[in-house]
Amino acid sequence: MLKYYGLKHYGYVAFFFIVTVFFSVEAQAYSDKEIRTADRYYQERSYHMAAREFAPFLQRTAAREELAREVSFKWSDSILRGRDERQREAAEKKLQELIGGKDKDRWRAEAQAALAEHYISRDPWGQQQKIHAYLEEAREYWAGSTDIKTARRKFIDTGFLLADYMTQHRGWRNPPIRPMRLEGGRV
Repeated sequence: MLKYYGLKHYGYVAFFFIVTVFFSVEAQAYSDKEIRTADRYYQERSYHMAAREFAPFLQRTAAREELAREVSFKWSDSILRGRDERQREAAEKKLQELIGGKDKDRWRAEAQAALAEHYISRDPWGQQQKIHAYLEEAREYWAGSTDIKTARRKFIDTGFLLADYMTQHRGWRNPPIRPMRLEGGRV
């Protein structure tokens, strides 16, 4: 009976240890280092591979809120650019959540530009108001950003995308594009 009790006791200890290790691994927040592979695929424009690498991080907790927003954006953008129809609606929803959130940061501007570009390729006439509003707001963010190196490229890309869209779908005579703010104020 003593042997049986000892075995039973060690069985409980082993079970408790396994459960503790399993839940502690799941509870750990991911960091920048863990998403390097996915980020490399995203930078290389290997969107299918990037989406596959970013997907597990959507279910986990991030070390910082900004990192969670970055992963959410890059996964969604990878799905849309990779033209994965099975997950397209989920990606659109995640981008809309980033846009509708309280944070007016880089990832919101990136989400606005990505969703506008997706709508331009998919439904340019049915989403006119959203496309115009998203591109205007993204351009406005990049015009006031302090990260000059990134902002310059993003501002020019967004501005040209907006101008191309407006001239192709509304013509040269009707380009209601707002002027940009100068030195922190509205023009």
